[in-house]
Amino acid sequence: MTARSHRLAALCFADIAEYTELAGRNEDQALALVELLQGVARGAVEEHGGRIVKFLGDAILFEFPSTDAAVRSGIELRDRFASEALARGLGSRDLRVGVHVGDIVTAVDGDVYGDGVNVASRVQAAAEPGHVWVSEDVWRQLRQRPEFRFEPRGERELKGVATPVALYGVRLVSAAPGPAVRDMAQAATKAEPPAAPHKRSVAVLPFANMSASAENEYFSDGVTEEILALLAQVEGLKVISRTSIMRYKGTDKPMRQIAEELGVASILEGSVRQAGQRVRITAQLIDAATDQHLWAERYDRDLEDIFAIQTDVAERIVEALRVRLTPREQARLVERPTENVEAYRSYLKGRHFLSRRTRLALKQAVQHFQKAVTSDPSFALAWTGLAEAYALLSAYSSSPVPEALTRARDAAERALALDPRLGEAHTALGGVAWSEWKWEEAEAEYRRALELAPGYATAYHWYGILLMARRPEEAIGVLQHAMELDPVSLPIHMAMGVALTAVGRTEQAIEVYEKAIGMDPNYAGAHVNLASAYEKLDRYEETLNEWETLSRLSHERFPPDLVAEVRRGYESGGERGFREAYLEGLRTRPDLPSRIFDMAAACAQLGRADEAFALLDRLIDERSILVWQIRFDPGFDPVRSDPRFRNVLERLGLD
Repeated sequence: MTARSHRLAALCFADIAEYTELAGRNEDQALALVELLQGVARGAVEEHGGRIVKFLGDAILFEFPSTDAAVRSGIELRDRFASEALARGLGSRDLRVGVHVGDIVTAVDGDVYGDGVNVASRVQAAAEPGHVWVSEDVWRQLRQRPEFRFEPRGERELKGVATPVALYGVRLVSAAPGPAVRDMAQAATKAEPPAAPHKRSVAVLPFANMSASAENEYFSDGVTEEILALLAQVEGLKVISRTSIMRYKGTDKPMRQIAEELGVASILEGSVRQAGQRVRITAQLIDAATDQHLWAERYDRDLEDIFAIQTDVAERIVEALRVRLTPREQARLVERPTENVEAYRSYLKGRHFLSRRTRLALKQAVQHFQKAVTSDPSFALAWTGLAEAYALLSAYSSSPVPEALTRARDAAERALALDPRLGEAHTALGGVAWSEWKWEEAEAEYRRALELAPGYATAYHWYGILLMARRPEEAIGVLQHAMELDPVSLPIHMAMGVALTAVGRTEQAIEVYEKAIGMDPNYAGAHVNLASAYEKLDRYEETLNEWETLSRLSHERFPPDLVAEVRRGYESGGERGFREAYLEGLRTRPDLPSRIFDMAAACAQLGRADEAFALLDRLIDERSILVWQIRFDPGFDPVRSDPRFRNVLERLGLD
């Protein structure tokens, strides 16, 4: 009995991604990588007080007395290995690293056994190449540490483990970004060539509407979105979000160019033809680098078979890309969201209008979702859509906020009562709590959404915005992940720019806004944010140039006569003339959106603190959906040291 001892330890497994395939092609290079791993591992482990337990071919097991040291060592080992492999001419090579803390048995020869070892090895096997993943036990110990940033990867059924284990990606805020998270400034300046896309990544391009009626476009768009949603449930697969792929609708760009812009290795394209109760769907999966067809199929079915078609397409893609499904993922793919075809039609129409994000379109979305849940009250996804539509109505129109939010909460709770696994419904609840200034509840809902739907870009987007008012450095990491999933989403670019400004990286924010304008020169939001960034840097001429552009794109918010008045004020009175003319212009135009908030910021900049706080009190009394932004808006920098500013934050629950 003295030969063995039980104890708790932090264990780290690492192996060389795609080593078996490489060894089959080039044995010498594979052996050189093993030697490299063994060499860099000794330094990375010993420097953090760890012990190498053993090498297992292209893998390594090492242990530490603390989870902090294990995670730091795993990250360092990953980065050193990738850097040295490139330096030695061995190509772009990644490790997969997994960390767990648990009970182990140490044998007399120093080897270790037990459940802790098994779980650590399974966490490592689940990790994506170039990433460090940890178990929930590790996350629980380190989640309050500001230097670590965690990204939920959902629950996984691990071989030999009785219950599913929640996994998290992890990175160090102060560390150089690895393959999982690339610095925005480096990406913008293109200092390095873009990394090769992960092999298991796909963009589902908008299916072409081949029906006789253009009105059936909602159906082809819906088929696209539903296939995308099915694939997004598979954690071993990177799937580009709807916002980005819809920008390629009707495009004639080459597949390779689209893949490069979206950062994926494969493209799914197809068409939909609906005639009465019959539907024909064609789909083909293409390797973007070689233009090779990986899979293709044509389906001629009754409309009632639409779910079976969508499931089959998703399963064939997963099979072609060699992604292993867990039993839970397999079960989700074959589920039918409703047995009522008419309810499904209404649901697709609701999604079609929801994506347009205008007041009128959102009201139409509400009508279609209500029709769907009337046809089938057990249709959980339709209740989720209804919740999203009501939540967005409060932000995109003058609808009474309390009424819209109450209906959004009711619909989301109904959806979760029907299906507790819907991350989208938790995202909607997070949006409701956020609008009600219930920050802790909102964060909990977003975290739960990411656990259940780790491929849902909207959850990362909204969570990142929430974090700007609480932990802005962390917001940047969350928004970077949103951009990986939705790389040409203009709203996500806007959120990233605001987060960068919130931490003092305004020049980088300007690069992000300029990139967004390059994607769509007529996107007013990018010009608004770019003007604000210029203003923060006292670049008033450039600010006014952007405002003049906005007076053409969005004259409701930036009337041409107002912009002309501010320019005259600036030319005659410099910075103070600029601000006084803007404040006076806001006073005389009561119909301008966000007028009171903008007046409060202008008063703060002019040193009129009493007026600024009086306006902020008014916004709080009116439960404005804008007022929480004072936590990071640079317009309020001059009054942050005023004790009344702390009082405002306390009233908002953001102190």
